[in-house]
Amino acid sequence: YTPALKKFELMPAELMHKIKETKEDKERISLYLELHRRLALPIICLVLILLAPPLSLMSGKSGKLLGLTLGLTVFAGYYVLQIYFESLALQSRIPHYVGAWATTLLLGVTGDAREQQGGQQGGARSCGHGLR
Repeated sequence: YTPALKKFELMPAELMHKIKETKEDKERISLYLELHRRLALPIICLVLILLAPPLSLMSGKSGKLLGLTLGLTVFAGYYVLQIYFESLALQSRIPHYVGAWATTLLLGVTGDAREQQGGQQGGARSCGHGLR
C-alpha cells in the first residue's frame, strides 16, 4: 500500500494529469490554485525586488525598526490577501487564475507606483547620492 501523494508533493506534469482526471469542481480549482501558486512564487520574488528600494527610502534614516516593520507589514498584507483571493476562488466567486495571481499583480502595481513616485521625487538625491 502506497499512500496517495498530496497536491503539494506532485510534480507539475502529475498535477496537470490529476487536474484533467478530477471531476469535482472544488478539487479541480484547488489543484489549479496549487499550479498557479507555483508559477506565481518566482514572479513575486521579482516583484519584491521592485518594491524593496521604495520601501527602504520610506524608512530613511529613522532606523532599522521602521524598515523591519514596513517589511513585515508588506509580508503580512500579501499573505492575508493571498488567502482571501484563494478563498474566493475556492468558493467559485472568482476564476482560479485570478485567485492565484491577484495578490502578485496588486503588489506589482503598488511596487511600480512607488518606484515611479520615487523617480519623480529625484530618487538618487533622496538616497543621498546627490550630495556634494
